[in-house]
Amino acid sequence: MTTKVVFRKFDPRDGGDVIALFPKERCGKGNLIWSYQHIGQHGSASPELITELLPCQQEEYQSLLDELTSIGYDNLLIEKRAVR
Repeated sequence: MTTKVVFRKFDPRDGGDVIALFPKERCGKGNLIWSYQHIGQHGSASPELITELLPCQQEEYQSLLDELTSIGYDNLLIEKRAVR
């Protein structure tokens, strides 16, 4: 099974942290989706973050991708845009 993921980064003035957003993975009730960061790891997030945050390049998200792979995300499909 493939898991779709979108990598985004926060504004550099806010630390520039990279976040993995899983647009097809609903988190509880409502409109929240699952996300993952180095610090804090799994959590819920608004799907609007996909369009509100900055796109990032592979060299920026590679370490987060490596971490996701190391915890069992073996079949990720990296999306560049919002997935409906």
